[in-house]
Order: sequence, then C-alpha cells, then structure tokens
Amino acid sequence: MVEITENAVQMVVAGLCLTYSSVTAIRTKSRAWVILMLFYAEVFVGNLYWQLYLALIGGHPAFPFASELCWDVAFGFLLLLARSFSRGRISFKKDPVLIVIPIYTALWAVFYMQWGQIVNNIACAILMGALILRCVYSLKSIKGRYLDAEKVSASTKKLFIAILLFCAAEYFSWSASCFFDGSTFDLYICGDIMVTITFSLFIFAVKACDKDAYSGLPGEG
Repeated sequence: MVEITENAVQMVVAGLCLTYSSVTAIRTKSRAWVILMLFYAEVFVGNLYWQLYLALIGGHPAFPFASELCWDVAFGFLLLLARSFSRGRISFKKDPVLIVIPIYTALWAVFYMQWGQIVNNIACAILMGALILRCVYSLKSIKGRYLDAEKVSASTKKLFIAILLFCAAEYFSWSASCFFDGSTFDLYICGDIMVTITFSLFIFAVKACDKDAYSGLPGEG
C-alpha cells in the first residue's frame, strides 16, 4: 500500500510537470523544453505501467524491463538536455579525477546485478556515468577549471546541480530498494520521494537558463 501511494504521487507529479513543459515547449518552441517534456513523458509512462500492475495485479510487473526501458530513455533525454547547454570534449588525461565517476557507476551496476537485469544495469551505468560526467565537467568549466574548454554559461549552473541531485536521489533509492520489503515506510520510499522532488527542480533550472535554449526540436547535441 505504501509503495502504491508513493508511486502514484510520483506519477502525478511527473504528469503535472509533463503538462507544464508541453505547454511551455509549444509556446516558446525551445529545444530545452521539448527535451524536458520528453523526459517527463518517459517517466510518466514508466510509472503508469508500474502503477497499473501494483493496483490491478497486486504485485510487481511480470516484465519489469518495460518500465526500466522507459527510465533508461528518460536518462538519455536528461543527458541530451545537459549536453544542449554544455560544449567541450571530456578528457580523462586533462582531468584524471573524472575517471572516478565511471568507476563509481560501474561498481554500483555490479552490485545491483544481484537483484536486477544485467543488461539494464549496464545501460544505467553507462547513461548515469555519462550524465554525471557531463554535469561535473560543465560545473568545472563554469568555474574556469578548464582554460581551453568552450565557455559554458553560468546561468546553467542550477540545471547541472539539479541533475546531480536527481542522480544522487536515484542511487539512494536504488540502493535502498535492494532491501525494501514493500510494507514499510523506509529508506527506499524516502529515496523515491527525493527523486520526485527533483522533477520540479528541472523546471526552475530550465527557466533560469531558458535564454540559452536552442529553438526547434532536439537534434545534434
């Protein structure tokens, strides 16, 4: 019951954010809002699929990869959104510390494989690694850490921070879910609530850097 309620709340929030971003995308014809709209759409569909099973069948989906695929695509759109506001090639030679990020996501993927699908965990590790790398690289560029990097607008700082908070909340939720029994309000539910909260942060962040958004549909990032 607790999981059904929490999942329903997350689905409603994603739906509201989807509606807002859709209207804004149509009104502004901004590339950033279109990408954000697609992100919310994938999250909403993934949650809807999961919610229908929880409410009607009384258990988790027999084919969870359908919902997992929606989330993987959502991560891809979030990466495209971050890439739209950031330029430059990430180099481990110039900044060896960055290698910690793909190692971090790979180690968690190996850990999660004890409970989840191998292919999905590999996909998540790649997408999350690329997403975190892009955000950390961009924040360092804003601070002037890379002298030869293409300039990244300071107005996008909130977006990169919001994405990193989303990634942190996701990892917290995933880790806690490995030990969730489905009956109590525990760390997994708290993690999912944090993920839900970050949905609204993206709207405020894109608003802050909307002047830098590209016009038209998503294309080459």
